[in-house]
Amino acid sequence: MESRETHTTAGASAAAIVTDAQGRCVIVNPRNKPGWNLPGGHLNLGETPREACTREIREELGLDLEIGDLLVHFWVNRDSGSHVYYIFDTPALTADQVASITLQDAELTEMRITKPEEIDRADIPRFALTAWSAALAAREDKTIRYVEVSV
Repeated sequence: MESRETHTTAGASAAAIVTDAQGRCVIVNPRNKPGWNLPGGHLNLGETPREACTREIREELGLDLEIGDLLVHFWVNRDSGSHVYYIFDTPALTADQVASITLQDAELTEMRITKPEEIDRADIPRFALTAWSAALAAREDKTIRYVEVSV
């Protein structure tokens, strides 16, 4: 009997933990899916995760940020297929950068700058909460986390 391998094709996204000088996180509310999320989005063909993160933050927030260290490599298995998320760090925003944020109305309904502990956990998709928690912990202890979940 002949064995056939089945290879996965996974989607990929990149996002960042963007904070202000007080340690509050920038979170966004996308139009196309329920719940709050980190700024970021899907990789385009030929883009690296870091390039996609830079582009998405520019598009969503109007900011040209230096994308720092990788915090989390997050693998999600769903019935509809697999997806990999890369979450990066960024330097803290200056007051001028915060004031210059321009929200992309086509994709986002609103933005908040808030302390992580003040975010209502019911407003974040369960798998995203796992990724955010891992990213915040990795940022704190200067490590990279690898996380796998099935939803």
